[in-house]
Order: sequence, then structure tokens, then C-alpha cells
Amino acid sequence: ALPSLQAKTAAGDGAAGCRDGAGAEVRFNQPAGLSYAAGKLYVADTNNHAIRTVSLATGAVSSWPLREAAQLVPPSRAPLTVPERTVRPGAVTVRMRVQLPDGHEFSREALSGATVRAGERVFPTVFRDGAAEIPLEILQSEMLHVEIVVYYCRVGSGGACYCYNPTQVMPLRTDQAGPSEIALPIHVGARQ
Repeated sequence: ALPSLQAKTAAGDGAAGCRDGAGAEVRFNQPAGLSYAAGKLYVADTNNHAIRTVSLATGAVSSWPLREAAQLVPPSRAPLTVPERTVRPGAVTVRMRVQLPDGHEFSREALSGATVRAGERVFPTVFRDGAAEIPLEILQSEMLHVEIVVYYCRVGSGGACYCYNPTQVMPLRTDQAGPSEIALPIHVGARQ
């Protein structure tokens, strides 16, 4: 006979909130990740943007202080202006292909993608196998803003994960002799 296992609530009563304490008085707001070390559970309390600890000995829950958390936020970067491209007026396809550093793969937990903005028009897309195509209607010379978000990890279990998040500004000039496609390679550099 197989042993029977039971699941039980260690903290909280299922209502959303953010409150330390013990037992049913505790509140989490979408706890997602869980880790265990030295008699404590570490909970990624997603919508509270906090890491909470649960003492398995006492049941006490407390918020884990993140010292110098501002250092965890990447500095904002100015958009990179790429050389002007010439395209034929009308239907234009932007083809993007992401090249990751050797020994890395796309995150299985987060979708990578891009958003192309042309004036007031917005065209979001998700990368599939590192590639995406966005059909646009370009009738006159204008600026494209391409916001890229690539989530990638070192290959292997426990590998560190990263976010590559540049914005490129691409001036477009229309010419009847221009191509109807724009190739936009995205090279993600190796992290140190």
C-alpha cells in the first residue's frame, strides 16, 4: 500500500493581502515561488513584491528585508538609434531574430517578445524559437521604436537567468525602389 500524503495550510487563510504574523492572520498576495533552507520556507509573494519567510518550527511569517533593493533594478538606457532604412511604401514586414550567447537558452518561464511603435500604432509580438515577424503598413517616412524584451538563462538546471531589454529607434525612409522587408538581428551579449 502506498503511504497517504496530506497537504495543509501552513500560513494564511486564502484571502489576499500583506500581513506578517502566524497561522490564519497572515496574508499573501499571489505567492508563486517557494524555496526551503535552514528550517524556513522562502515565499515569492508576487503581487506584494516581497520575499516572505515562514518558520516551520513556529509558523511565524515575516517579510524578508531587501537591503539596497534599488541596486537590483537595471539602470534605464537611452534608446539606441540605428541607421536609417529605406522601404517601399505599403506593406512592410519587420523580421527579428534573436541570437543568444553560447551556453544560454530562452527562459521557459517567461515569454520574450518585442513591441514596435510607428507613430500612434502599436504592434506587439512574441518570439517563437527566437524569431518574430511583424507586418506593418508604412505609407510615409517615419520613426519606428522597437522595444525588445528577451528572458534567457544559462543552460542546465539552476542556471542564472537574465533580461535583455533595449529600445531601438529606426528611421524609415520610403522609396518605391525600396524593399518590403526589414531584417532586424538582435544580438544578446554575454553576461559577466
